[in-house]
Amino acid sequence: MACAAKQPGTIGAALGKRHDGRLFVRGVPPDEGAAKAGLEIDDEILAIDGKSVTSMSNDDVRTAVRGDVGSTMTLLVERRGARMDVKIVRSPLLSPEQEQRR
Repeated sequence: MACAAKQPGTIGAALGKRHDGRLFVRGVPPDEGAAKAGLEIDDEILAIDGKSVTSMSNDDVRTAVRGDVGSTMTLLVERRGARMDVKIVRSPLLSPEQEQRR
């Protein structure tokens, strides 16, 4: 018996990487995993599941935040000088058409 494919998921946040390799949260749509976990605009993401983001390409970051819907990941975040771990449950990955309808 074949197993059903799992639905692709992501953290549900818009991220922006600067030329110096620093990664920031640029948008947090409501009802997505990032918003539910308390991620905020301008949070700096230092690591994804223990891996520093400074040497990651944009594709590496995209791959790192994706996974099965309902799976969890941990981001090391710096907010206003304080560092914290933020555990996020991945939300369904929306198509561009679904994003526009929001």
